[in-house]
Amino acid sequence: PTQAANCSTVTCDNGGTCNNYTVSPPCLCPLPYIAPYCRSAADYCFTLQPDKGITELPVCLNDGNCTLTYTDPYFNCSCPTGYTERKVTRLRVLMLLALLQLKNQ
Repeated sequence: PTQAANCSTVTCDNGGTCNNYTVSPPCLCPLPYIAPYCRSAADYCFTLQPDKGITELPVCLNDGNCTLTYTDPYFNCSCPTGYTERKVTRLRVLMLLALLQLKNQ
């Protein structure tokens, strides 16, 4: 049988915990950090998040500039000249459309 990670020899960074349940990965990482050792963060500027309504790329609309953040939703969009919203994201557009639909019912 295979064995899980030896937690006395595994170092998990950025709040990760040793995975003593399965063989791989050796660390269970909090978002936005990724296995195997939680040393780097996933780039949510290029990651779909269907649970948050982000189902298409790019995550920023209207040529907004995307930067990685360490809080949910793990990215931030800065708007180009002429746009006033702080976050020009698909999530915000989808939420506004949903609110308008509810209002019109």
